[in-house]
Amino acid sequence: MRSIVALLFLASAALLPGSQRDEVQGIEARSEDSAYDLQCAYTARRDAPDLSPNQADFEWDHYEECARIDENGQLRVAPSHLRRMVLSDGFGDLLIEGSGWYYLTPEGRSLQVVIVDFGPDPWSEGLTRGWQDGGVVYFDRDFRPVTGIRYDFGWPYREGRALVCQGCEIVGPDRDHPRIAGGRWAFIDRFGVEFEEAELSDEQVRVLQRCQELGCLR
Repeated sequence: MRSIVALLFLASAALLPGSQRDEVQGIEARSEDSAYDLQCAYTARRDAPDLSPNQADFEWDHYEECARIDENGQLRVAPSHLRRMVLSDGFGDLLIEGSGWYYLTPEGRSLQVVIVDFGPDPWSEGLTRGWQDGGVVYFDRDFRPVTGIRYDFGWPYREGRALVCQGCEIVGPDRDHPRIAGGRWAFIDRFGVEFEEAELSDEQVRVLQRCQELGCLR
């Protein structure tokens, strides 16, 4: 909520001539973002009022003072950036440098998700995979966890089931481009209930992972 001083500032700005009013609104926008210290990248709306002429033909760009982590560890995006962000299927896609990809609601709620092909984890059967406490959790479109269990790794849902592992390790190159080894594998349903154990060798895991990347895992 803006302070009384800020409200008076806006009210005064509304009475100024056009050019002066635009200048004051620009100052207000910069002040609005001053507490945000994280760099980010996202696709901006082409009709965003503060796009400069040389940016008008480019939707994707990097921005300073874009976001911050609040006292509860939640990502907060500066309002001016949130307003500019293009929504795809109801969500904005935001890359925080040094952290990873997030989905954002129009209201600014965020969910950090697994990286796939240098972008956010695509929705599959209404669910996406997010990172939580170092493991994979499945979330619905309201950002609610649906399985109640954190897995060491898991692949997207296909035909109502997902292949997950406990005790497996990411052996390289990193968790965003993982290669998985070891552990106990099983299929779970949409409620996280295990219904079929899968005994897989590391080579079989690599084959399945490649198949998943090509979209053939069912």
